[in-house]
Amino acid sequence: VSSNATRTGPEMKTIPQETVDETWERFSDLAADDAKELIDQMASEQPALMAYLLTSDEELAGQEEKGTLLCLGMVIWELMSAERSSAEPIPPEALEAAESANIEFLERMGEESDIGYMDGVTRMVAAYNQMPLLNAVLQALMEGHEEEPEFAPENIGLMLVQLKTAIDCLDQ
Repeated sequence: VSSNATRTGPEMKTIPQETVDETWERFSDLAADDAKELIDQMASEQPALMAYLLTSDEELAGQEEKGTLLCLGMVIWELMSAERSSAEPIPPEALEAAESANIEFLERMGEESDIGYMDGVTRMVAAYNQMPLLNAVLQALMEGHEEEPEFAPENIGLMLVQLKTAIDCLDQ
């Protein structure tokens, strides 16, 4: 699902898998003071995105997942900010529109037959500009549930939509 309807301007170049992996590794070793500094910087540069992630994080059902959206959102923001010299703050309306478009897409997909669903997902994945990043986000969300994905927390799908919304908006 593209958020081109909500933001104008060309998509940024696709962030290579190697860059995604390096940034992910750097974040896993981040000290608390450095994390606080990044949170403050992100809040300053992208206040609506920070509010969106914090609000979405608060609404998560399971205590184990609290903080996950913010942490993954920071990685997304850091990666995408590093690829672009300057980015305008995302307006709250753009986040709302992108989230609605992503949810609407999933609802339409749910109405499809299994074959239609897989075709739709395949088309989305093939055309998605930031697939290496989205794949890394999905892997992070599914960590520990790779062998038995059916036992993963129910809210992983919603978390993926919210993080894809962040990627969509930052990709403009």
